[in-house]
Amino acid sequence: MHRTAWKEAWRTITGSWARFFSIAALMFLGAFALVGLKVTGPDMRETGAAFFDETNLADVTVTSPMGVNEDALASVDGATAEFGYAGDATVEDSLTTLHLMSTPEEISTFSLTAGSMPSGSDEIALTSELEGSYNVGDTVVFNDDDESPLATRSFTVTGFVRSAEYLDREDIGQTTLGTGQLDGFAAVAPEAFESPVYTMARLRFAETAGFEPYADSYLARLDEYQDAVEAALDNEADSPYEVQDRRDLQGYLTYGDSADRIDAISQVFPVFLFAIASLVSLTTMTRMVQEQRTTNGTFAALGYSPRAIRRKYLLYGISASTLGGLIGVGVGHTLLPTVIFNAYQEIFSFPALQLGFYPLISVTAVAIAIICTVLVAAIVATRELNEVPSQLLLPKPPATGTRIFLERIRPLWRRMSFTQKITARNLFRYKRRMFMTVFGVAGCTALLILAFGVLDSITGVVNRQFNQIVHYDLIAVAAQQPEDEVESVDGVEDATSVRFEQMSVRLDGESIDQEIRSYFRTPMAKTSRWRWPALRRCMPGTTCLEQVPRRRTRT
Repeated sequence: MHRTAWKEAWRTITGSWARFFSIAALMFLGAFALVGLKVTGPDMRETGAAFFDETNLADVTVTSPMGVNEDALASVDGATAEFGYAGDATVEDSLTTLHLMSTPEEISTFSLTAGSMPSGSDEIALTSELEGSYNVGDTVVFNDDDESPLATRSFTVTGFVRSAEYLDREDIGQTTLGTGQLDGFAAVAPEAFESPVYTMARLRFAETAGFEPYADSYLARLDEYQDAVEAALDNEADSPYEVQDRRDLQGYLTYGDSADRIDAISQVFPVFLFAIASLVSLTTMTRMVQEQRTTNGTFAALGYSPRAIRRKYLLYGISASTLGGLIGVGVGHTLLPTVIFNAYQEIFSFPALQLGFYPLISVTAVAIAIICTVLVAAIVATRELNEVPSQLLLPKPPATGTRIFLERIRPLWRRMSFTQKITARNLFRYKRRMFMTVFGVAGCTALLILAFGVLDSITGVVNRQFNQIVHYDLIAVAAQQPEDEVESVDGVEDATSVRFEQMSVRLDGESIDQEIRSYFRTPMAKTSRWRWPALRRCMPGTTCLEQVPRRRTRT
């Protein structure tokens, strides 16, 4: 490009900073949304994988109140087994119930968030969710009853921990103590238990070292591992046991599904933003080319080719879109994933987000931003420069006005003011501007409706489930029919005896079992549904407690 043309290109940028930065800002938003949403899912999965590797999360866990068979589990091919103790206990003078586990050495270890791990038989590390309710050095005393698995009742808090086996902050699990719902977990030294046998075993398979924790190939392997463990126990075990894999852990699959949902959103949301950015860029570049019509005619008359004149607009578009795209890539890799992950941290318990850099996504975002701007600039400039220099030196004549449809409706047209008539004619005279305005407003409105629609859909499902479908406040499981005793409890409005059955099914092509719970009203029932009038207006889900057997239980 000739030196004079370079100067003119630079003058075009510096002479319209507001226009330049508006285009850059639009491309920033597009790149920010594309990169931010595209990398959030992988960042979340990478954070989960790093946490699972850090704690060496078990692939399969076996529990039995009567004791696990060490010899049988140690013989499972390709598996490393570690044995320990577990049990539930209720804090004295409260309904707070904790799931206590002995500290493992290698498999499913705890991640320390504050203080230190327990070393003595009277020391305990509580879940990080209880930090604030308790401090290091406080004393925790548990109830002394026949079901207690502990050798001592009083413990000194040494620290707070996080566990990959309990990712869900709210749903820790069910218990037969207290309210029926676990309020947290805790780690104690193995010496704190008085059980003569190990009540749990964690198994880690060597083959899983190279698998992504949420890959379909890994989830399919879990079925093979469960079958291998159950086969070994079927031959040797003489007591009831329960076999679980990672999919049964509280929050494990839910966290992976959340990352997948972000991936799905990333397929749609950035498209709207880039489409709107392209429309606005079209309007902006069209106006800029028309404003410089006389200047372009002068350059053409001096012998500059249309290609040389067009370059300044291409340079303008490349500069604005590259600047906005690069900033959007940088901020998208850090800000949006952090904001989304912190929102999910209200549900899940994970360490800090693992931020990664994804070159392909970054290059794609910048390339789309450049194409949206440069392509528009090339089309507008080429159309304008097709005229001869003598025509470019003259102002562009306005679009020819024609009779519009409203003029044919004489009663309506006569009652319109002069300003209204001019506005109506201009709408159809400049159809491109009209359609761009309509599409831009429609796109923005669609995004708003989408956001509110998702919110209403989620809240609507919860209200319908717990207000229209589920009419009970609590489910209790008893060895004998409890209806007569339940109805005598103060505040109970109604109690219905039902029989409870649970089964697991798997759809074709799926690697995950689905639980089906069936309730049958029968005189021989062992389950009762209670309803308290005082709980009717509580938030859905806050008082519905279930004490039901978990799946894959062998008796």
